[in-house]
Amino acid sequence: MGTNISAETRALNALRHFVRALAGSSRNVVSNTGISGAQLFVLRALAGHPNPVSVNKLAELTLTHQSTVSGVVARLVDRHLVKRTPATDDARRMEISITARGARLAAEAPATAQSQIVRGIATLTPEHRAALADTLEAWLVASGLSTDAAPMFHERE
Repeated sequence: MGTNISAETRALNALRHFVRALAGSSRNVVSNTGISGAQLFVLRALAGHPNPVSVNKLAELTLTHQSTVSGVVARLVDRHLVKRTPATDDARRMEISITARGARLAAEAPATAQSQIVRGIATLTPEHRAALADTLEAWLVASGLSTDAAPMFHERE
């Protein structure tokens, strides 16, 4: 095989590697913690924030859509890893905070591909991030796949 690999092959190889990394990371997290990678990602975002946060703020911290975060939070509440409490300044608004059990799990859980991906994207220049987003969105449209708000990595909607 020559060193001239087509752009299509390079792109598919990169996507295969990406999917394999996510799937392996997801299996590792579930087998070691009993929660999904997305749930761990949210726990770690909460663990890194000193105060309770709104769902909208949590969506901002996790770089995802509010409705997706809300579903993940509901599963974490059911497992007693986070709690919802009325905001002190507005009882109609709920705030999310991590429980002691959730903080222990976040600290002891294995590293995830999701975190590495987010860190990697953060190291790109704003121009490269924009180009990556534009290219991925164009690829999804060309593939006939939705570009609507998607669930977090390996999290059911």
